[in-house]
Amino acid sequence: HMRFTAETHTRAARDLAALRTEAHILHGTLGTMGGMAASALARDLEVACRENRTDDALSLAARSASAAEQAVAALDVRFGTTGKG
Repeated sequence: HMRFTAETHTRAARDLAALRTEAHILHGTLGTMGGMAASALARDLEVACRENRTDDALSLAARSASAAEQAVAALDVRFGTTGKG
């Protein structure tokens, strides 16, 4: 069981590191685009990942994804880009 625990811990740490990278990119991108509330959630997610707060990170990941989708939808409406591409 000790090996399983070590492997699980390693996988979780790797996943948090990957999520932290994505949160960092999302934070900057949303901030640049004016999605300040979503950017702040992504920043909080990045910090939770850095501090290895897995439960907080999972909760913030879901909230960040939803906020990012809303921010992009608002930008699409604002700039008339919906349906183009």
